[in-house]
Amino acid sequence: MFANGLLAVASLALGLAAVEAGLRLFAPQPLLESYHVAEAGGPITRRDPELGWTLKPDVAGLEGSEPWEASLATNADGFRDAPHAEAKAPGAYRVAVLGDSFVFGSGVPQESILTRRLAARLGNGFEIVNLGVPGYGTDQELLTLRRWGRKLSPDLVLVGFFWNDVMENASREIYGMAKPRFTLEDGRLVLHPPAGASAPSAFARLDTALLGTSHLWSLVRNGLSGAGRTLREDSEERPVSIDLSLKRPPARREPEFALTFALLGELGKEAAALGAPLVVFSVPPRFLVDDAVAARLLRIYGLPPDALEEDGFRRVHEACANLGLPFVDLLPGFRREALSGARLFLPTGIHWSAAGDEAAARILEPAVRGDVPPVSARPRDPAAPARPAAPGSGASAP
Repeated sequence: MFANGLLAVASLALGLAAVEAGLRLFAPQPLLESYHVAEAGGPITRRDPELGWTLKPDVAGLEGSEPWEASLATNADGFRDAPHAEAKAPGAYRVAVLGDSFVFGSGVPQESILTRRLAARLGNGFEIVNLGVPGYGTDQELLTLRRWGRKLSPDLVLVGFFWNDVMENASREIYGMAKPRFTLEDGRLVLHPPAGASAPSAFARLDTALLGTSHLWSLVRNGLSGAGRTLREDSEERPVSIDLSLKRPPARREPEFALTFALLGELGKEAAALGAPLVVFSVPPRFLVDDAVAARLLRIYGLPPDALEEDGFRRVHEACANLGLPFVDLLPGFRREALSGARLFLPTGIHWSAAGDEAAARILEPAVRGDVPPVSARPRDPAAPARPAAPGSGASAP
């Protein structure tokens, strides 16, 4: 019996190893990026009493499970970027880019991230500062600008808007870490500092570790999540990405939308106080770019084929117009690139590939040079400092 038991265990282990190897080679699954979760031993995150978490400074030579992590490096301020002097070089035009893991550059080598590609396209005279941190919502991006804005003194601020910002802005805890949160009270934003995340159980820690390393476990977990999903139009399980893009979003999302748009407005005020206008740009998710992916998601959630808006970021665009903020929508350009055969997303997960970062940089380049679409802006405050013209723009920006 003992020998048979050992044989059964060995056979099971070999079988699981074979399935894991097969998935890695032929059907890789999305893995959890461990640096999101400091409590799970994330190698580049650390707790922060104001922001919830930040990146560790001076990280280099990271030994990760993915090839792109080998080139990952952070500067002394704790951002995935080269060092930036506090004082700008004479004539330099400094652009601060806020965002989450898309701006950070998850999944791509250091030289291929959005900010590096944008700097390469713009050339001399421009200095692009990457302030992207994985997992950040609009609230943490606002607090990041408050912390670093005066030191950096940017001439322009870009902020990427991704669909999960809406969900994250309404949450007290993300990726197992406590985060700051704003609430709207009588039309006013009130800040609530991080309150301390609940300690994860032993199973949760094991689950997180396996989700970051095992393609088989990722397949099983995603399958179980899908099997337990309630396919109702107002399902709480449906991602906010879809709700944001629906022609008729559920009413329960309206307070989350209102909070997020108020935070964008506050970001605009914060940037204006620094003498730098804010430009918002969309971060298209895969399902808005690929019609086949959209059709599959609609079937999963029991929604009709015409449930999505033609313009997936219409609500964000309208909110920015009401706030007087220029909005650059990357979605039309991404759709054109995808139709031409470009692979803009990584084979697994949600993030852009190097080609996606390059496409985003190409679309954003005119906005940085000062050529952004007109908006229904509020009258400019005469006391507000004017934005200096970008090198080579020949005109003042909005």
